[in-house]
Amino acid sequence: MFPYVCFHKEKLQPKRWQIEVKKGQKKREMANKASNFSHLIHRVAASCLSRPHTRVHELREENSVTREWEEKTEREEEDKEGILEKVRGMEGLMAQVFDAVSSMTRAYVSLQAAQCTWETEKVIAADVAVVGELKKLTWLMERFGEGKGLGPYGEGVVGPYEATVDFKEMLPSIATVGKKVLFHPSQWRISCSGRVSTSPTAEIFHECMREVREDTKSFTTLLLSFMRSARWDITAAVRSIVSIKTVQSPHHAVESYINRTIYRNFHNETFGMDHPVRHDRFAEFKVIKSMGPTELIGAPPTSHFGKFCMKKYLAVIHPSMEESLLGSLEHRRLILAGTHPRTEFYAEFVAVARSVWMLHQLAFALDPTPTQFEANQGAEFHPEFMESVVRFPGQWTPVGQMAVGFPISPGFELGNGDVVKARVYAVSRT
Repeated sequence: MFPYVCFHKEKLQPKRWQIEVKKGQKKREMANKASNFSHLIHRVAASCLSRPHTRVHELREENSVTREWEEKTEREEEDKEGILEKVRGMEGLMAQVFDAVSSMTRAYVSLQAAQCTWETEKVIAADVAVVGELKKLTWLMERFGEGKGLGPYGEGVVGPYEATVDFKEMLPSIATVGKKVLFHPSQWRISCSGRVSTSPTAEIFHECMREVREDTKSFTTLLLSFMRSARWDITAAVRSIVSIKTVQSPHHAVESYINRTIYRNFHNETFGMDHPVRHDRFAEFKVIKSMGPTELIGAPPTSHFGKFCMKKYLAVIHPSMEESLLGSLEHRRLILAGTHPRTEFYAEFVAVARSVWMLHQLAFALDPTPTQFEANQGAEFHPEFMESVVRFPGQWTPVGQMAVGFPISPGFELGNGDVVKARVYAVSRT
């Protein structure tokens, strides 16, 4: 039997060692709390000590960003002011463009009026004015294009005017200024009047002679193409022009025929035309040189050149040839009625007539007048006065054994001793 009181006392009164253990645990818990609190104080203190440095760094970064933003804003304002200044310049340029267009229109009307009366001095003056306005317009066109690089500000100024001023449509023919100007559709070279010599020279004559040969070759090629299209017997056509049996190329024979016809009466002051002789030949030369074939077709047919061109066409292209090549006699009908045909074929012929007419005016403007000569068929070949358009196959042929098969174009001896050699089709005497 267990005593109740003793059990009760043992249960209500713990042993001494148990009390001591609990006291030890409480001391350790308090020590841990003290240690944690000390660590917390250390962390707070460390944070407080480092806080001033972090804040200073943050302030520096904020100030740097502020300065960069201010500098960027200043640059943008300066750029905007510069663009606005250019825009104001573009607005001023627009006024110059429209003034130049008006001046160009007036100059062109004056040129047309001068061409109608064909007064040489007025035509030259009007031509100089037109060329001057073309130069100015081209310069403005280049400046106008610079406005597209101004961003939205420049586009806001240039854009509305582009719908009104279409340079490509208004001046489709201008390629360069100062050296040469190309006009559509003939694409003909026109020398600026300000760059033409004030007096005729041998150098200009040589240059003009080269132009004559190029134009004649071009028309010869065109004529041959029409012959082939019309199914001509080219060999028979060549034999009707020249008497030699063999020709390396039909081109030489056809070119010979064209030159023989168009140079006829070249030695005459009036070129075989029934009109008074002009005193200022070089001025006439410059007027014709300043115009392309297409423009000359639009010139009055009653002018000296217009009559010359029509007369030479009727001589070179006889009725049966025209009807065979072109299918009708419409060109001849228009010419006899006093009107220039508006066809590519006729324009190519006008180019030949133009260059030969210029050469004639220039020849009689030189003092002394050049001496014209031509090599006849069967004559001995003289290399100092002749050049052959063909080379002999095989071994070299001595000059003494060469002869003129048929002439191609005449030669000229100038007053300064220069010689423009006659072109011939040379053959061997053997």
